[in-house]
Amino acid sequence: VTLSSLHVLNLASNQIRHIDQSAFSSNPTIRAIRLDNNDLEDISGVFTSLPALVFLNVSDNQIRLFDYSHFPVSLEWLDMHQNNITELGNYYDLNNLQIKMLDVSFNRLTSVDAKCIPDSIETLFLNNNALEEVAAGTFLSKRSLEKVVLYGNYLRKLEIGALALTRVADDREVPAFYLGDNPIHCDCTMEWLQGINKLAHLRQHPRVMDLDTVLCTMEHERGASIRPLMDLRPHDFLCRYETHCFATCHCCEFDACDCKMTCPDRCSCYHDHTWKANIVDCGSADYTEVPEHIPMDASTIYLDGNELRQLASHQFIGKKKLEVLYLNGSNIRDVHNRTFNGIPSLRVLHLENNYINELRGFEFDQLTNLNELYLDHNAIAFVGERTFESLRFLEVINLSDNRISEFRPWQAFAAASETGSLARVSLDGNRWRCDCESLRRLQRWIRGVSGNFDLQRMICADSRVVADAIASCDSRQPGTFGGDLGAGEVDGEGPPAVHRTVLLGHGLIGGGYVPLLAAILVAIIGTALIVALACVFRQDVRLWAHARYGVRLVKDPIIVGAGRKEADSDRLYDCYMVHSVHDSDFVGRLLGAELQLHGYSVCLHHRDVHPGAFLADSLQGAADAARKLLLVVSMNFLQTEWSQPQFRVALQSVIESIRPAHRRHKIVLVLTAPVEIVSMDPIMHLLIRTCTVACWGERKFWDKLRYALPDVPKDRVPTKLGDITRSPANLRYTPAPTSLEQWCKISPSEVGNGGIVPPGGPVPVPVAIPQSTPSQSTCNTEDESSSSASSQHYEAPMSQHYNMSRSSASLGHVYSTIPETPQMGRNGRAYFV
Repeated sequence: VTLSSLHVLNLASNQIRHIDQSAFSSNPTIRAIRLDNNDLEDISGVFTSLPALVFLNVSDNQIRLFDYSHFPVSLEWLDMHQNNITELGNYYDLNNLQIKMLDVSFNRLTSVDAKCIPDSIETLFLNNNALEEVAAGTFLSKRSLEKVVLYGNYLRKLEIGALALTRVADDREVPAFYLGDNPIHCDCTMEWLQGINKLAHLRQHPRVMDLDTVLCTMEHERGASIRPLMDLRPHDFLCRYETHCFATCHCCEFDACDCKMTCPDRCSCYHDHTWKANIVDCGSADYTEVPEHIPMDASTIYLDGNELRQLASHQFIGKKKLEVLYLNGSNIRDVHNRTFNGIPSLRVLHLENNYINELRGFEFDQLTNLNELYLDHNAIAFVGERTFESLRFLEVINLSDNRISEFRPWQAFAAASETGSLARVSLDGNRWRCDCESLRRLQRWIRGVSGNFDLQRMICADSRVVADAIASCDSRQPGTFGGDLGAGEVDGEGPPAVHRTVLLGHGLIGGGYVPLLAAILVAIIGTALIVALACVFRQDVRLWAHARYGVRLVKDPIIVGAGRKEADSDRLYDCYMVHSVHDSDFVGRLLGAELQLHGYSVCLHHRDVHPGAFLADSLQGAADAARKLLLVVSMNFLQTEWSQPQFRVALQSVIESIRPAHRRHKIVLVLTAPVEIVSMDPIMHLLIRTCTVACWGERKFWDKLRYALPDVPKDRVPTKLGDITRSPANLRYTPAPTSLEQWCKISPSEVGNGGIVPPGGPVPVPVAIPQSTPSQSTCNTEDESSSSASSQHYEAPMSQHYNMSRSSASLGHVYSTIPETPQMGRNGRAYFV
């Protein structure tokens, strides 16, 4: 068929499996084609005879073969997402392509390079493929590039050259890239990714917009195996090695080389890119003694989880760069007095969870730079007086859960206390000597340091609680402990003795924090419950606040938006009510009268609008003069006005003139017909999904309707609608539905009369008639998933031909406007849906 003036062709959401190569050859003027949501497998040669084709959507098909030679060079917008494409082919090396937007997301691509991407590209969607490689230089020479989406792939490693750009001109924004939801492996070659946005000033690399969401798998999996990229420190970016040599080593090719470092058997060794961090992990390797050939430049050594039993003298000598040593959980029973000699840089030492029974006094005398020492959960019963004498910079010491009894911490930690470095001390779980003099000295020392000093958990050698022993000493010698700390007190000045006795016997402070914690927990749970209920019933809360106090908890952006509030203030009407002529009495006597009584200025279609030769212009003018468009959808409306092509086209034109993002704020639907009948019409179904809906007869109908309408200025005087008087009946009352599966509409008597309230007669009270319908939501938002997936340059207008029975997945990429041409209609705009 030859259609010489055809510009837009929509064949979406059919079951097309094959198209002949000459199918469009008689229609060379086509500029836009939609073939999405079909069953196409091959499109080679189909579009090459269309020299004017600009927009093509063949997404959601079964296409496997892709090559740029399948498309005309005029093509600018190509959507091929959700197919089975495995490669972006450019067999003929075409370099005259004009494609600006390319969406090949949700396919099976495994790699991309510069040849796969046209130089004219501006927006590129590669997300949700199986990409494992992005070649270096892929985005060089793409001078118009604005946005690249790479999230949701299998990218583990990237060279910095893979994201390199030709220098971006100063008058253009640096392109935005998205890399989230990829299993990035953060080894020593990937440290550049963390700081790529700091290179933006060079204008040769993109801005990665979602760096804070990028998660890394770690080369050394001690601790969390997956960590946020931005939380990593430089020494966390590690690479594995087996052997290495110093830069000054000249014997690396020989086996007997002193400067050649080899990773021990059953161990894993890692380094950062500067070799400042050199980690040797021999944890849980069934070693019975410390391996002999640990690299001399190791900075961290893991020997935990072995069966070492004892540590010999000078066990780690020569490892001058060693800073962290893990020996915990290795069944160690004896530590030699010179075990840790020769490692002066050690800062952290873990010896917890072993069976050490004593510290003689010289085990740590060479560790002058030690900051943290963990000795908890051992069997230590004796600590030599000079054990901690050399640890002047000790910050953390944990001696909890041992068998210590004769221990004077004010003497043992005197060196660290003098320098002021001691910050945290844990001594719980030991048996203390509880004579009054020792307790007085203990409390005086506790005042000077911070740490875990719950006196209720500290036990005396005679099984008394230390806090009780202090109270006993104070009762025998009043004032002796004045100025010292009470139970649980660590810093600051101690309370006077008379107050301290009260604190020790207080049920909350002396007996534990359980009541206080319970009260806090109840408060948190109560607050969370209130917030949860407010979120679940947020619509009811909004309606209540607006009906009771006139406050909008979530304000209408159409009313308060920048520049729109002033424009709306010049509108003649608050709402323009479109209804059936057979519903004039119902609308005029009830809906319009109630709204006008509350100060709204109302324009009624069959009373105030006088259509002339062009019905569409009359409707458009009335809609432009009102702040809201209110559609009263009844059975009469569906069977009369809506079924007339002239009226339907005119009203649809008004709806299409409203931007999709603003429809839910501009259009209000009042339904008096069952929703399942109204939803049978595709346009009405889309309006129900995307606009504010109020059901006549439902609970809080008037509150919902007034909430959907703009607020009435306080200085406006309410007036009556013409000479129509109100019925003495309480028109605000509407019965609540008896179940969630009911639809509220007018009474049977009204339906029998065509839905008309008899002029001059009494206004009937609405009643509930059960119908099997979906749940009645008064507010439906637009499908944000489809809007976010679509290009921001396009919007989807309404179309009565749209097949709403298709799955929601087909709405993911609905693009609309086609560039204006003189041939495209009276308004110079065609719609692509």
